[in-house]
Amino acid sequence: MITKSILSLSLLALSPLFAAEQTLCPIMVEDEVDPEEVVEYAGQKVLMCCGTCVKAWNTNPDYYAKVGVEMDLLPQIKELPEAAQKIELLAQRFCPLRPDSVIGPDSPSIEYQGQKIYFFKERDIARRWERDAEAAFASAREKGLLPQFDEVQPEAAATEPTTSASDVLELTITADKIQLAYDTKSFEVAAGQKVSLTLANPEQGTQPHNLLVINPGTINQVGMAANQGMTDPNFLKNPVPKSDQVLFASKLVQPGESDVLEFTAPEKPGTYPYICTFPGHWMMMRGEMVVK
Repeated sequence: MITKSILSLSLLALSPLFAAEQTLCPIMVEDEVDPEEVVEYAGQKVLMCCGTCVKAWNTNPDYYAKVGVEMDLLPQIKELPEAAQKIELLAQRFCPLRPDSVIGPDSPSIEYQGQKIYFFKERDIARRWERDAEAAFASAREKGLLPQFDEVQPEAAATEPTTSASDVLELTITADKIQLAYDTKSFEVAAGQKVSLTLANPEQGTQPHNLLVINPGTINQVGMAANQGMTDPNFLKNPVPKSDQVLFASKLVQPGESDVLEFTAPEKPGTYPYICTFPGHWMMMRGEMVVK
């Protein structure tokens, strides 16, 4: 299930200002910023929607900055400070009761079934969670808000480029059965090398996915083009935006199915993103093909 926060974030990103300046709060990601609610970070002004978010940001600026940059919410921050780069983000990103609100390691938390669950507001634990913890937990899991409870999967081995561009690089990228994520976040390939990439969608999955390899620096452009097709039934059958920035695209893969995408890697070295362009997915479901 696509969480409300991810859908809203994707729809608001359709604004032409999104790629040029900050428009959304990095804490309450559905809300537009208030120019009067501002903090300074790494020499840049970071806007919030309200004083509550300013207070949350100030508990751990480096953490929230890293989350904001990874979610493309803070385009004014071109490079994170070293301290922020070293931070390991929590698996959980949003509050299970307020799915538009980002949590951090200093947020209120409880222990539940051997894992720590974080909340945006402490009062919600007693008022909303503890009233029916089992139902609240099931709802949050269904929405993909508690990835720390997913089965621990061994990390996919990094795919190294072969020594000869004449060899074919074969790899499989699998969509997560719950989260909007690929199991492989990055792979390497030699310039001009042939690639045979299998996109697999587990039987336990609940949504269709695809995989598009696009030009560097064009995630927002391609993603926003995909969002524009959200209300078009024909586009949803094959959600590949008409854009010159799309280099290679798989078919739309339903749960329990797979598709093989064969292409030749670009001759120009660089980092080429790959994303899912089923509307609402691209903000979270992405990875990188590194051409050497």
